[in-house]
Amino acid sequence: VDGHDFRVSVLETTAPKIVLDRKDSLMASMVDVAKEDGADQVLLFVIDILNEEATLLVPNDLVKSVAEKSFGATVSGDTVVLPGVMSRKKQIIPSLKV
Repeated sequence: VDGHDFRVSVLETTAPKIVLDRKDSLMASMVDVAKEDGADQVLLFVIDILNEEATLLVPNDLVKSVAEKSFGATVSGDTVVLPGVMSRKKQIIPSLKV
């Protein structure tokens, strides 16, 4: 996307709090995962299948910019909730902008 390589990862769950309680550890691991994949950044979406929404982990300004430009979201912290976003293939990948 505009010269950036992203690894887009999705974790679908009925209990997003369990995953999000570990967000600091996940964000720290995302740096190594990106390096291993030869990507600039990992975009990790935690999909709450019961509430039909995604929470994107926002570890830095690049991901913040992607979230705001791609989904029209306002990011004020290290996560952003994206109501109605459920599908990596149909909603996430086609929407990505830097």
